[in-house]
Amino acid sequence: MSNSLIKSHLESAIKSNSHFAQAYYELAKIFLEEQNIKSAIRSLKNAINSGLEKSLVSEKKGQSLLKQRQFPQAKRHMFKMGLSKYNTSIYFSELAQIYLDSYDFENAKTYALHSLDEYANQPTAMHILGCINASNNKWKLSAEWFTKSLELDFKNATTHLSLAHVKQKQKKPKDAIHHYLIAKDLDQCISSTSLDKLSKKHPEL
Repeated sequence: MSNSLIKSHLESAIKSNSHFAQAYYELAKIFLEEQNIKSAIRSLKNAINSGLEKSLVSEKKGQSLLKQRQFPQAKRHMFKMGLSKYNTSIYFSELAQIYLDSYDFENAKTYALHSLDEYANQPTAMHILGCINASNNKWKLSAEWFTKSLELDFKNATTHLSLAHVKQKQKKPKDAIHHYLIAKDLDQCISSTSLDKLSKKHPEL
């Protein structure tokens, strides 16, 4: 199915339900593929607003049912709230990534932190915060964010590579090579001239 046809279906779904967060998100992904950044940002913001509203509605219903001691129904709405918050955290982190790629670190940081507000264990947001701190030569903070991200998503080759570069900056060759080798194991396309040179200097590692 072509992107134009998929977009048409998604736009029809949104017309039927203007709060269809997932449809806005899928639309944003297509806009990103097409390098239509402005439209992608607009769709992601719509997804975020819809997601936040959905979370709020579920939370209010859940709390109301709890007061009425209707526990099974309340639990169901609280679960919906949790799922909505998780999805919204993804929308926030995707938006943060767009700003990071555009070197708009201020907006990238803002939306990455919003992502963590919605779901504290969002590894993509943590990776973005690691990148932002690395860009400001804040190696300690950067390493902490990358490490937290890997604790949740250990098989992310890009995060291992990012952490390897930070450890190299911190003059910790053992740690740098360790994460670089893991990154290469996870993704054979990964290479770094500086880290390759470092590895050759420490063949024992």
